[in-house]
Amino acid sequence: MPRAEAVDTYRALAEDSPAFLSDLAGALNNLGICYAEVGRRRGAVTPTEEAVGTYRALAEANPAILPDLARALTNLGIYYRDVGRREDAVAPAEEAVDTYRALAEANPAFLSDLAGALNDLGIMYRNLGRDAEIDETWKRTLAGFVSEDREELLEWRR
Repeated sequence: MPRAEAVDTYRALAEDSPAFLSDLAGALNNLGICYAEVGRRRGAVTPTEEAVGTYRALAEANPAILPDLARALTNLGIYYRDVGRREDAVAPAEEAVDTYRALAEANPAFLSDLAGALNDLGIMYRNLGRDAEIDETWKRTLAGFVSEDREELLEWRR
């Protein structure tokens, strides 16, 4: 699988130069996506967990990595849910929402990503019988935005 080869290549490069860690994390996240797309959902978890860990470490020093971290967190929550780890799925989904909320407050270009993360989190809450938390999370999020941005977010709500 070419994606697995990319992971191996970037892992070797990152061992010599930390400048390649972001590329490694991206390759790991892409590998997880590929596994999930071909029905290998259990196989998607491990590389995505590693991608999240790598992105998280990189984001501490470089906030420009936060959108990549949020995407990987979203994927990880979905993969946990898909393999029956419904309780585990909530934490990365909540972190993705928190990360996208902060990004969208600074830049409205992230509003659609935030709405998608909120919808995913809502599904996870629903799967656990925590329906009341869905509306509360949306209300808390909407309260932080101006009217125009709130309307855009609500357009994406499922």
